[in-house]
Amino acid sequence: MASAEEFTFDCLKLSETLGRENTFPMVVFKIMNDLPNKDPSVVISNDKLLSFLDAIYRGYRRDVAYHNDLHGADVAQYMYLFIKHGNLANLAQLNYLDLVSAISAAACHDFDHDGFNNAYHVNFMTDRALRYHDKAVQENWHASESMKLILEESNNFIECFNEEEIKVLRKRFVGMILATDMANHASHVNVMQYKVKSKNIKKESNNGNLIIDTSSEKEKFTS
Repeated sequence: MASAEEFTFDCLKLSETLGRENTFPMVVFKIMNDLPNKDPSVVISNDKLLSFLDAIYRGYRRDVAYHNDLHGADVAQYMYLFIKHGNLANLAQLNYLDLVSAISAAACHDFDHDGFNNAYHVNFMTDRALRYHDKAVQENWHASESMKLILEESNNFIECFNEEEIKVLRKRFVGMILATDMANHASHVNVMQYKVKSKNIKKESNNGNLIIDTSSEKEKFTS
């Protein structure tokens, strides 16, 4: 069977071998431990990481056909492929904190999805819609509920970062999950296409790093 470092990796087949309850935690755990750009002064507690991943697995609903734990593992694995084979860390100038944020967000981006879309929640004025004022209802829920789990003492694998770094991690984590709201997909694509064209970014020129605005931390994140 292909490893998580290969494009032919199949979460569904792996779950048949390992058991579904082991697939999500093991895939994300391996990816998190294989991330590049590690800071030797930052040591993530594997016990707390495993506790967190188990909690996230249990929060994903098995009665939801698509937006479930296997989908979370699949997206995390594909994010890892972009990092490992797509040179994403260098192109986007991502440090270890950014990479931990990205894999965490990918793994949690559909946490506790109930199988309904945002339109359903808004039209039926559900508790989720009322809580988030009809704005990115599901995405806000996924980000908020999974971040609550991260910050529980037994799950807090990010405690190795300092206070300011944790604030940045949370900003990255929430921002990436909110960006999965398909209502904004077209605008995101338009912005990307405009940057590629206006900055004359081309594969043969190897200048993909120009897509990131490094004039400030705020611009770096939003770009």
